[in-house]
Amino acid sequence: MDKNSDIRSLYPYLSDTQLREAEENLEQYLLLVLRIYERILSEPESYARFRRLTKKTGTVPSGTRSS
Repeated sequence: MDKNSDIRSLYPYLSDTQLREAEENLEQYLLLVLRIYERILSEPESYARFRRLTKKTGTVPSGTRSS
């Protein structure tokens, strides 16, 4: 399966050019999210704040990082 087929199923009416652009945008977004996550993990104070903020909503599973 080529990598555009998943995006094409989400956006069947986009042209090939638009699909490539959507894929590039998604890739850039995911790289940004990864950079943010890695920065949070590397800074104990940021990580503690992140845990406090996400603990209330239950969006981060327990044990993802030892404190």
